[in-house]
Amino acid sequence: MIARIFGLLLWCGLCLAMPLSAGNSEWTHTPPQWQNLDRGLIFTEVKVFRQGQEVESLAVVKVDPALNTFRVFHQELKSITAWQEQIKAPVVFNASYYSPRGKPVGLVVADGKLLGPLHNRQMRGMFVAEPKGMSPDLPRATI
Repeated sequence: MIARIFGLLLWCGLCLAMPLSAGNSEWTHTPPQWQNLDRGLIFTEVKVFRQGQEVESLAVVKVDPALNTFRVFHQELKSITAWQEQIKAPVVFNASYYSPRGKPVGLVVADGKLLGPLHNRQMRGMFVAEPKGMSPDLPRATI
């Protein structure tokens, strides 16, 4: 169901569609040009400029969780491309921060195994991919 588009990614998409405030006209961006990757999976790349110079490129994906599955993986450090090739996923993203030794600095739960510290006061927010057995009223993907 399209109405259940994954919240954070939809919010990002809406923010990109809004003009930047008039008091901050030195910042501009290219308009989003959405491309369908698959059912319930839409992608765009937006270039951000400051005073006419490109300073960032953002990849934005809108995901309908009713049509797509989320899964948390944790193994040795790999490039995003290597992860994508290994797991055959159309979209892969890094959702945590890691110490120089490759350990997560926030809580990660992969296949029921707790990784990283239970508490980190500087980490805000959590992505819950498939809350099986936690509560029947939890949606499949939430922030």
